[in-house]
This record gives sequence, structure tokens and C-alpha cells, in this order.
Amino acid sequence: MVICGANLSRKAGYRVDLLRSAGPDGTVEAAVTSNQEFSVVPVTWSSGPVVAHLVYNLGNGFTGQWNVNVVQITAGAGSITPPTAPVTVDTTGDAGYAALYVGNSSNTGLINFSDTVSVQGPNGNWGVDFMNIGFIQNVDIAAANATYVESNGQTFNMLASVQGTAAVDCNPNSGEPWVHGPVASDSGFWNVPTQGPMGSYANIPLSYSDSPSLLVPSSASVSSQGVSGSLYSARIDANFMSYLAVQTRDDANLSSLAYLQLAAAAWNINYSIVTGPDGNLVPYASQAITAPAAIYATPPTLGSLVPITTGETANQLFPWTWIYF
Repeated sequence: MVICGANLSRKAGYRVDLLRSAGPDGTVEAAVTSNQEFSVVPVTWSSGPVVAHLVYNLGNGFTGQWNVNVVQITAGAGSITPPTAPVTVDTTGDAGYAALYVGNSSNTGLINFSDTVSVQGPNGNWGVDFMNIGFIQNVDIAAANATYVESNGQTFNMLASVQGTAAVDCNPNSGEPWVHGPVASDSGFWNVPTQGPMGSYANIPLSYSDSPSLLVPSSASVSSQGVSGSLYSARIDANFMSYLAVQTRDDANLSSLAYLQLAAAAWNINYSIVTGPDGNLVPYASQAITAPAAIYATPPTLGSLVPITTGETANQLFPWTWIYF
């Protein structure tokens, strides 16, 4: 796969909408719309590595050219290894909460991602020094609600305010939006400044692990509704998209704002629980985390961007706010 994020910004007070690339030289056609300050449009090339000449037409007699080092990046098939266990329901650790995770109290139920990338630039790897390559993870919290039972056997429901929320899911210390950022010892991120030159830049290994954990209140009381009870069941369902992505650190014409997909994989957690016959909370699903075996069975469309790279992160959504409904 060949990736190059080239963006055009304001010229002569007009917005440039790039319609298509016309070959490896990067020539594009443009439509001009007035009364707009600027537009950001990714441009991709279908072959490389090459020094491309991005020619654009602005209308009203204006034309321009931007020379670009097109870096070729190829991702392997990759692999994903999820744990096969159901969710663990732990009511002994966090006071007032049922902790949900996979594995033991050390939270060792990891889902593991790994892949390799090969990087090649033109003229002795021009442009490679500007590449950031790593993993970006988005999460969509599809369901987060719980049912509580009162002493008289009546039930009521509570809803987490994050239900229906989508966010970038990254380590607060990694450097948003990367799952793992530019740290020399980190296996989930690569660039030349932190990892150093690697000869031919072929088959660079990348990997990371995740171990989602959540807290659900073990009891709830809503004075305005006159209800109070203990946790009977909870539906916790989240959909993740993990992307192997590339970004250029060259910020000319806002290019560094584009995070392009090299590969992508969807995976899911089902941490739903229910009260069993013995009165204890038990998992609803026999396997809490499900994922495909390969990360990238179907490569993304050339030029596809990672959907969410800014805004409030998944970690910043905690602690969840629960409301009566």
C-alpha cells in the first residue's frame, strides 16, 4: 500500500476541493468555491516510492505545484490473539463497585495485536524520517446500562451517560491519538527519531496489548424516585476499531493532521452480567472479548483516514455518570 498525506490550504481566498488524482505524478483537478477560507483534502498516490509533483488548479488563472516525497508503506497480514475467558466479576476490590475485567485481579486478560510494516522512500529513502507509524484505537460504547433490584423485589434501571459515545482510546501519556507514543522502548510505535534507522526499513515489527476494565456501581439509590437497590444485571457492550496508521510530521499545508489507515480490525467486548441461581453475578457471554484472527484481511481503501483522532478520550470519560431512566 502506498500512503502519502498531502493537503492543500487556502490560496487566493478560495477553497480548493480536489476531485481526483490523475496518476503517479499527483496531478489533480480542482473545483473552486468562493467564500470559504480553506479546505483540507487528502491526496494519495497509487504507486511509489517517487518524488511526485502535485499540480493543482485554483481557477481565475491561479495554478500551483507542490513537490512531495511519496513514501511506500506495506503492512503484513498481522494477527490478533484475544483471551478466550468470560468476564470476571470482582466485588471485593473497589468499594461500592463491581469491577469487570478478563483474567485475574492483576488484569492479565490481554488481547494482543501484532504486525509488520515495510517503509521505502524515493532517492535513498527521502521522506521516511518524517513518518510516524503506530496503532490508533477508536471505541464506540454501544451499551452501558444496569438493572437494580429493591428489597421488595421491584426493579429499576440506571443508564451510564457514555452510552452511545464514540472516542479515541489511547493512553493519557502516549501522545494523543496513538495507543502508544514515541517512546524508544515501545513496540507499538515507530519513527526514525525514537527507534533509529533500521537499514532497509523492511518488516519492522509493531505490537501492543489491551485489557479493558470497567466499574459498575454495585448498588444504586435515587431519592427523587424513592428507589434503592442492589445490582441485578448489567449490559456492557463496546465496539472497538484498531488501526495501523501513518502520519507525516511535516506540517506544511496541514499535512500532519491526516492519519491514514494502513490496516484496520474490528473487535468487541461483551462484559454483560446477570444474577445467577445462587444469587451471585455471573457473565452473560462465555467469551468476553471477540476479534478476528488477522488484523487486515481486507486492506482499507487507499487514502482512508482514521475517523476519530481528537477530542475527549475514552479514559477521560471515567468515572461514568449513572442516571435513572
